[in-house]
Amino acid sequence: MISPTLLDAIPILPYSDLTETLAFYSMLGFAKVMQSGAYAIVRRDGAELHFSPQPAEPALAAVRCCLRVASTDALFREFTSRGMSLDAPTERDWYVKELRVVDPNGNVLMFAEPIEDRTLQFEARR
Repeated sequence: MISPTLLDAIPILPYSDLTETLAFYSMLGFAKVMQSGAYAIVRRDGAELHFSPQPAEPALAAVRCCLRVASTDALFREFTSRGMSLDAPTERDWYVKELRVVDPNGNVLMFAEPIEDRTLQFEARR
């Protein structure tokens, strides 16, 4: 059985203009490694940043953080065994199986497990 080990944390930053944002981070030495619709990922060395559109309503602009994990199912079992009421992990278009948890302040933690059979597709989009 795979453990619910956390592998790393990735901030998800809002943008108002994706083209401008990607150009700016390119000047900082980051390369775009994936774009799926309005969602984009840049990487430099071991650092990765994700970008998502700025919500139109400020009340919806909660902080979001992606935490890469070995197994979303293991975390789901762990969290629900502690009494949390959560939706089961879901496969997303951006090549991960994701478990979303919202903290008492409205911040969203997105625990993401890479989908193995789609990893090569992700790397090919660089």
